[in-house]
Amino acid sequence: DEATHEQLLLAIARLRRGEVVEDPWRPGNFIHPIEQLSIALAGPLSYLMPSELKRVAEAPAVEGDVADFRAVIRMTGLHALACALLIPLGIWGVAAGWEEMSDDLGASVSPMGLMSIGIGLVSVWFSSSRLAAMLKLKSLRVTRRDVIVMYNRSCPFTGDARLVDI
Repeated sequence: DEATHEQLLLAIARLRRGEVVEDPWRPGNFIHPIEQLSIALAGPLSYLMPSELKRVAEAPAVEGDVADFRAVIRMTGLHALACALLIPLGIWGVAAGWEEMSDDLGASVSPMGLMSIGIGLVSVWFSSSRLAAMLKLKSLRVTRRDVIVMYNRSCPFTGDARLVDI
């Protein structure tokens, strides 16, 4: 209706002035102005999941206010390694069930082996691209403040509480 539309326009105008406003469509939900983040950091930071951003933001700084990405880099590297182990397991499955593929019953483990290879390859690619982004962020010496800004941007979608400067 017209009144709700007016409330929305007022809320948008207040947001543009940098004010925190209550969402006119969802009472009790407050909207914060978007904090600026360098475009050079927004891309690589988007590779991290909200839980990883929070973990980095809450970790003690390396030096000054430089964020410590070591824990998430280690976990992502271990994930890539674990997924890489699916590939030889899948190759073994295909080889072990090759003879049964020509059997009339069709009871072979080869399709499971092919699935394992495919899942392993996609997972290694996914983890490797995330790992490359994290290593880039580490080399850029991203501040914890930038990580907090990126985390806070995800809060309206995850329902998590915003972080204040820790």
